[in-house]
Amino acid sequence: MDESPDKKSQPADVYANQIRLSVGAYDFTLFFGLSTIQHDEGVEQGELQAKEQTKLQAIIRMSPPHAKSLSILLNRFIESYEKDVAPIGLPNALVSHLKGENPSEETDEQANEEAEKSSN
Repeated sequence: MDESPDKKSQPADVYANQIRLSVGAYDFTLFFGLSTIQHDEGVEQGELQAKEQTKLQAIIRMSPPHAKSLSILLNRFIESYEKDVAPIGLPNALVSHLKGENPSEETDEQANEEAEKSSN
């Protein structure tokens, strides 16, 4: 007898390179998307135009306590990864944006140097 699980009962295995977050009084909703570049031939011969498109891959909803638990776990795993593998550098403008701050004057190279120092 074949006891392999039905494919419909298996969770979707998706890859995402974009995320959007929505917060309500009782839940957090994470929208995961896949961003791709579409190349269209332009009006003039040989001219290429690139257009970025994002396709929604998955929506995950969770309670605020679950979201906080996820945040703690992600931080723990990221710290372990950076200790065992290498620091994960991010552009300063992105970090400032994610933290809700004004962009700093620090360069990306300085940020990567700071990440390396903090991992040692």
